[in-house]
Amino acid sequence: MVTVVMTTYNGEKYIEEQMNSIRLQTMKADEVLIFDDMSTDGTTEIIKRFIKENNLTNWYLRINKYNKGWKKNFIDAIKHATGDLIFLSDQDDIWLLDKIENMVAVMMENDDISLLAAVPTKFTNAKDVVNTVSTSQGAFKKEKMSYHFLYSLPGCSYCVRKTLVDKAIEMWKEFYPHDALFYHYAIVHDKYAIYVNPSFYWRQHTDSAARSDYHNKRLQAGKKQRKTQAGELRWISYVNKVLKLWATILSKSSDIEESDTKRKVIIRLQKWCKYREKFYKSKSPIFGLLLIFYKNCYRTAKQYIGDWYVTYVSNEIID
Repeated sequence: MVTVVMTTYNGEKYIEEQMNSIRLQTMKADEVLIFDDMSTDGTTEIIKRFIKENNLTNWYLRINKYNKGWKKNFIDAIKHATGDLIFLSDQDDIWLLDKIENMVAVMMENDDISLLAAVPTKFTNAKDVVNTVSTSQGAFKKEKMSYHFLYSLPGCSYCVRKTLVDKAIEMWKEFYPHDALFYHYAIVHDKYAIYVNPSFYWRQHTDSAARSDYHNKRLQAGKKQRKTQAGELRWISYVNKVLKLWATILSKSSDIEESDTKRKVIIRLQKWCKYREKFYKSKSPIFGLLLIFYKNCYRTAKQYIGDWYVTYVSNEIID
């Protein structure tokens, strides 16, 4: 059984395009759950009309009684999913029509994968989208935990087993985005893989006003859009909470393979964050030079150079 989970907030501009791409899948979802966080525009009316006009009896819209915020809203929505496989969806993307079919096939043939993340194709204008089936299927690669533990593909690309969701949610904290939690749980337990074939279009907004403040907060919680030193320090604060949690779990766990090696990865990342924070705040080149020994913790060499730039030249982050 397959469930699609979508959360919405003030998404009237693009929501119908995404719902259509889900409705027209070559493999239909057994249930589609849409949790709206008290939108103030026409989002919910568009969803209600779409469900009624297309006679989608297995699609369900729930409107929150109060604004929960995107983290709590997504967690609550996922808790209601009954499918063995759960697809997470943003409100403004567009799926290729065989996304569900192809990713389900990989999951059904590989019991050792509990989270399959797809590589997105970025777009800004729906006119550039060819909403059809992909030209290739089935290619994926397993990933091991590394010093890039803090960087993942977006949650809207995920197909995740309910068995992982149920276990991961038990350790959810309010600071922890659902997608980061599921990714970290999967990679620590050697259950993570990347689906490398095209499967969906991930909308990029050239005008920041095109995104609601609600959606912007989602982006700022992760690795994306930390454009200032203050934003980077907030991200480090969040990351320190995540690393502390996993350091504790790995120190106590007896059922995670190579837990000592993985704990060393966490400890190294904690030191990296400590030196970055000290570099920003003290502006001492000593900490900048120390960070050379942690260059494998950066996504790219450009990010390391960016730390020097933001410390001495500008308050803007080089991304």
